[in-house]
Amino acid sequence: MKIELTKHAVKRAHQRLSLKKRAVQRCANLALEHGHTANESDPWILGNYPSITSAREIRVYGNAYYVFEYSRECITLITLMLTNCAKKGGVGEYTN
Repeated sequence: MKIELTKHAVKRAHQRLSLKKRAVQRCANLALEHGHTANESDPWILGNYPSITSAREIRVYGNAYYVFEYSRECITLITLMLTNCAKKGGVGEYTN
């Protein structure tokens, strides 16, 4: 099934991961195929986690969370968020 990209997702990928549109498409495909489903107990995404009845899925791949929405026609990448380890530089606590 084809993955559609929202303008918001492309913009966030460019801001957070410095990816161009074609690279976002490739990473979204890889995240959907090889990424693992985000754990609902993850405190960082708990506030952003959709309800059980939602057709959304959050996948973790590399250092980002990919938020997908399912429909009958296609799968849409809505946005992506960086993981805490990416914000921390890989070690230690996140500081502003």
